[in-house]
Amino acid sequence: MTSMTSPANDTLQIDEKEAKLSNFIRDYLSAGYSEVADSRELLIVALSTDSPVVCAVKSVMKEIDAAQAHVRMILATLPEDKPSDHLMALAPIEIRWACNTRLLDAHEQLVVGPMACWMGDCMRRDPRKRDVFESFTTACPEAAGWAHVSFDRLWQASEPLLSLGKDHEVEDHSAALHAALQLRRGRLNASLSERH
Repeated sequence: MTSMTSPANDTLQIDEKEAKLSNFIRDYLSAGYSEVADSRELLIVALSTDSPVVCAVKSVMKEIDAAQAHVRMILATLPEDKPSDHLMALAPIEIRWACNTRLLDAHEQLVVGPMACWMGDCMRRDPRKRDVFESFTTACPEAAGWAHVSFDRLWQASEPLLSLGKDHEVEDHSAALHAALQLRRGRLNASLSERH
């Protein structure tokens, strides 16, 4: 098992972070794990479509045959605009929204196949600014396995947001989720008004 953690005082610029993540994904995908089942599965937990981990995966997917990869993503924040506009390069992909705001206390996460995973701590940070923690783990089926289990549990508790097929067919639930969120906020505001 190889694990590298950046010390808290060694902050990274956003472009450096994306480059490190891109190299991590690229290195794993080219390391000869293709005979392993689910070797091209990428599981992502991110704050938003602007997060460095999402940008890194997009850049790598342009270089490989995306149709051979299986990408699932959980977003902590519901995109304001159409997420398909930002994520077409990742097709095929399934995306869910973790509507529970407690996810913001978690770390961003990337699971690359059954042997590698990454964690960063920018859930509560602006993804365009510096981040102070990240952990890269390779050649460790145990760590990747636990990250996969945690992803699957969160996936089950999240709402379907978007599905982009191989032929770029789109199943977009974002408008319905925005409407439901507005309705929920309206009810909450009405309830608060009645109490005062």
